Amino acid sequence: MYCPYCDARIKRQETCPKCGEPIEFSGKSRFAALLLAFFFGMFGVQSFYIDRYWLAVTQCLLSLFFCWTLVVPVAVWVWGMIQAINVVRGKAYDAEGRLL
Repeated sequence: MYCPYCDARIKRQETCPKCGEPIEFSGKSRFAALLLAFFFGMFGVQSFYIDRYWLAVTQCLLSLFFCWTLVVPVAVWVWGMIQAINVVRGKAYDAEGRLL
């Protein structure tokens, strides 16, 4: 995980040891977000889980309306994998800007 203020590597704690800023954590599970992004990233399910609804609706509609092209769903799947990588790296945020 990384501090959203100074980008220092941190463990799950209330304040950053480097800059001293308070860090808020989401009540959502990082593991659940990772699994949803890995298996259902093409449909934006992980974005629904972390309450980023506009992003989730965009991913879902792009996948559903352009499924016949095969290019757009693959691009949206890559988008979901990038979100999964951000969850693993500890740089994923919920809709209120709190770390997962």
